[in-house]
Amino acid sequence: MSALEAVEAVYSHDLALPLDTVWRLLDNFGDLHWIPGDLNVTTQGTGVGMSRTIALPGVGAVREELAFKEPGAHHYGYVVSGDLPYPVADYRAEVSLSMEGPSTCRVTWHGTFRPRGASPEEAREIMLAVYRQIAGWIELHLDA
Repeated sequence: MSALEAVEAVYSHDLALPLDTVWRLLDNFGDLHWIPGDLNVTTQGTGVGMSRTIALPGVGAVREELAFKEPGAHHYGYVVSGDLPYPVADYRAEVSLSMEGPSTCRVTWHGTFRPRGASPEEAREIMLAVYRQIAGWIELHLDA
């Protein structure tokens, strides 16, 4: 696989939380208060097409744009314009929730990107680690 070919990273995580509870947290694309740390998030616009810029201390700013949203399906997608602090380019992702039981849901990230300065396998593993970390933050926030 050449560095120009798209790579996918798919990660699913079961949460011992009702789907609606998790969706209420993820539904507001511009609100990342649940992520630990000193994030500064600014938004522009509302709904599909809106953007959020996340200022990461010591890293810089990341701008993400909401590409689509299907509230009834608990599913949305976003694209990153510019660079990420990871070895990937042309990043886009979809996040979806599915009910796995009355008090359990599954969150799934499906990222597509081109490796930048790393092998496809290394880039995929880094993005899978990011998704695992985000799933942990969701649990930490909603279990508190």
